[in-house]
Amino acid sequence: MFRKLTLSIWVVIFLLSYPLFSITLTPVANVSLTGGQYYLKDEGSTGGNLDLFCSPVLNFSKTSALLPIVILNYRGTKDVTDLVGGGTLVQQTIDAGLSLKYVQKFSSGLKIKPRIGYYVEYLKETNDEEWGKGLFDYNKIIAGFEVEKQLNSGLNLRAGLDYYTIRYPNYISLLYSEKFETSIDTVTYSELSANAGKNVLDYNTSALFVEVTKKMSEICSTQAKLDFLLKNFTDAKTVDETGTFTSNLRQDIIYFLTLGANFTFERTIVGLTNLFEFYDSNQNSFDTANAVYIENYYDFWENSLNPSLTFLLGEVDKITKLTLYYNIGYRQYISRLAQKDDSSYLDEKTYQKIITLGISLKIPVVSSLSCVVQTNYRDSSSNMRYEKNYKYNYTVFNYFVGVNWQY
Repeated sequence: MFRKLTLSIWVVIFLLSYPLFSITLTPVANVSLTGGQYYLKDEGSTGGNLDLFCSPVLNFSKTSALLPIVILNYRGTKDVTDLVGGGTLVQQTIDAGLSLKYVQKFSSGLKIKPRIGYYVEYLKETNDEEWGKGLFDYNKIIAGFEVEKQLNSGLNLRAGLDYYTIRYPNYISLLYSEKFETSIDTVTYSELSANAGKNVLDYNTSALFVEVTKKMSEICSTQAKLDFLLKNFTDAKTVDETGTFTSNLRQDIIYFLTLGANFTFERTIVGLTNLFEFYDSNQNSFDTANAVYIENYYDFWENSLNPSLTFLLGEVDKITKLTLYYNIGYRQYISRLAQKDDSSYLDEKTYQKIITLGISLKIPVVSSLSCVVQTNYRDSSSNMRYEKNYKYNYTVFNYFVGVNWQY
């Protein structure tokens, strides 16, 4: 699929570049390469990161353009990734994507932006794991469009609708594992696997967003954005209070509300963003070891506050940017009971608090080349002590030094 999409994009570029068309090519690129050290709890090691963004923008006229976009991100650092409702520890990750966006402007100020894309993510949970064989590797196909309208009052409106599919080619339900089958009698196994579902992480998503931004004054701009996502799982059956799989498929609904403001002064930029998320799922949980049933196991609400402060230092034509940022997030599960280390349950619901502190320094060297220094500290704490499957309590510290090139 990825090769077919790549070929299609290059065919479109070739046809549009034919002499009958008057096209201006404007290449845009941003590449960052950093290396340093990271520490997760008491473990530490060296690693590197690579971020690549490239788009040979094809301008057909002042009102239309085509943007082929290539991205590649590599993380050689140990981190905790939030997957399937819990923190999964990974050693390295690779994200790659290829997309095509078309922009059409109208005299009324309206912009229409249809897009298609294909993305893959590879995760290594252990260093000796082979790329492409990770349990949580996935691919994503996306298609959608966006509309934008600039009003005379300084109000800018954006709205978009996307549809995408997520597939985990290496992940199947444990009920389809030979080891699991031999651990119980054949009749019981047949009854369970008949309704359990096999590709339990695969899902299709419809995503809608509406955003309003407004320039309040010469120094202040504000933003409000509402996101709505509907995730329909293709093969994950829900569990009832007896621990039996039903005929109903899992469905998750996610709401995001983002409110933000930026204040731009002569040498300082102050930012403040608040993100509220509500996650609603019809999937339940039945713990066979403790005979405990928890309804709506994945439901939670989370609030995250993100203030930042950027200083513009040095000469006007050679500005050094120093950014300080802070994040405090609190997640409260609505039904999920907290557990002790031995997996026994408490009466209280699970919560998780994450605090992040960070510093970023970008120093221009020559032309479009800059030196970058980054460091951040993250602390996650929770009343959930049972972490056989997911990580709730951890600390991460890292620092990286490298270069950034923009074109």
